[in-house]
Amino acid sequence: MGISNQFFACATLKSRDGNTADGPFLLPPGFDPNNESFPPLTLFIPQVAGPGSVSGLGACTISPNGGNTDFALTWQAKQGNTYATVNVSPDHIYPPVDSNGLWDSFNRFRQALENLPPTCLVSGGAAIIANRIAQALPLSYAGTSRFAYGLDAASRCVDLLPGMSLRVDYGTYQYINPSTVVGGNRNAYTGTGSTRFQIRRRADGFIGFNAFTDVLSSFQMVMANPPQISGLLDLEARGNNMAYCRLIYPPQIDNVVTTKTAPDGSRNVTLIMADTLAHLETATTNYIENGSCGGVGQCLFFSGRCAAYPEITVMLNGSPVIVPLGTTLKDVIATVMTVSIDEVQNGSFQLLLWRWAQPSLLDSDQGWNVGYTLTAVQFESTTTVNSATGLSQWDLPLAMGDYIQISGSR
Repeated sequence: MGISNQFFACATLKSRDGNTADGPFLLPPGFDPNNESFPPLTLFIPQVAGPGSVSGLGACTISPNGGNTDFALTWQAKQGNTYATVNVSPDHIYPPVDSNGLWDSFNRFRQALENLPPTCLVSGGAAIIANRIAQALPLSYAGTSRFAYGLDAASRCVDLLPGMSLRVDYGTYQYINPSTVVGGNRNAYTGTGSTRFQIRRRADGFIGFNAFTDVLSSFQMVMANPPQISGLLDLEARGNNMAYCRLIYPPQIDNVVTTKTAPDGSRNVTLIMADTLAHLETATTNYIENGSCGGVGQCLFFSGRCAAYPEITVMLNGSPVIVPLGTTLKDVIATVMTVSIDEVQNGSFQLLLWRWAQPSLLDSDQGWNVGYTLTAVQFESTTTVNSATGLSQWDLPLAMGDYIQISGSR
């Protein structure tokens, strides 16, 4: 296994302590897994430089400090263009990996990007840089979703990003009779249908949930206290939209017959809204600690008894397929094609996967020659199931826009 211009899914990765770390891992294009000097990574990101990126006399650079110990930003001019150079310390990226330490640094670096003077980056440049970093790190399978979408299983939260859908499965209370009368023991919350909201970036920079209502002049609404969401009207009311939106689940949810608990965000699925990344992180910390945003940003919880989850669109044999975030390659093959991975391996099937990326990020000499494109994901020829996690290379979580092709027959 050498340097490749493709992604590579592998079962193990060499570690700095002389051992091998159990995966599976997804290695980015241009990464050398055999380099046992474990060097820092340098990323070259084109087309994000604003007019003041080089002339800003250092105002457009970021050095590791505070909670960010891993990421630095400088600028380089080359071939008549200017590109961002992101240096990543080796301290947290090679096994044994301190994934939490790397994640904390990444969050602080994103906040620093957001706070750069407006002439440093093109519009949307901070999000592009964060996206390219997430694609250029050697990560465990769980790490790919965490750095791309903020999916934190332990904290039960995920960021809602443009291009996703938010699927909400509603539950309302079914009242038949008083509990002392026949039939009263059937009073309970019941499922009442689903709604899909299309997450998008509005012209004002805020997160929107529907293109039609986004173009209307925002309507006024006096929200209940605490603020609850029943549907699109509440999400699109003036003052509820902000630049960032995070879906979070509480640690405890009432069962289907409990009605005594006063409704609030501490027992209901909640959206955390914030105008800055720093406020988003603070509000999330507050919610995890006490079930509310603590006056930072907004916590809007779904009324009734709802389940909510983000969905992404992938392409399967040329057709779009909407799947929940967290769906794996093995899942989509088994559920959509009704073909098991064992059949793919042992039969006459060909399975191919491409992922959107800029494959030359780690190569400054090719940085201007290869654009953002569908990039092949290469899998090992044999399948190894990790005894600790039970995962194989086919458990790779799908990403937005992944293109899957399967052909052949049983």
